Amino acid sequence: MAAKKQNADGAAQIGALDKMARLFAAHVTRGMKPDEATNILEGAGFSDREITELLGVGESYVRQVRFQRKAKKGKKKKPKAG
Repeated sequence: MAAKKQNADGAAQIGALDKMARLFAAHVTRGMKPDEATNILEGAGFSDREITELLGVGESYVRQVRFQRKAKKGKKKKPKAG
């Protein structure tokens, strides 16, 4: 997402494209478990901080979900000898 711009008061201002992306992300992930939503948002290019803001979870949760996904992906079934 684009960086936040500063308005005259110095407060962060979110651009129109950022608002649309957040709205779309909220719609797509509605009703999903947080770990599923985290994987989808991360795959769409959202940063950890953006995911935490959208889902209301902590950054450590986002990192944990990523670690579990990578660990699960790394495990492959070994063929049985016999």
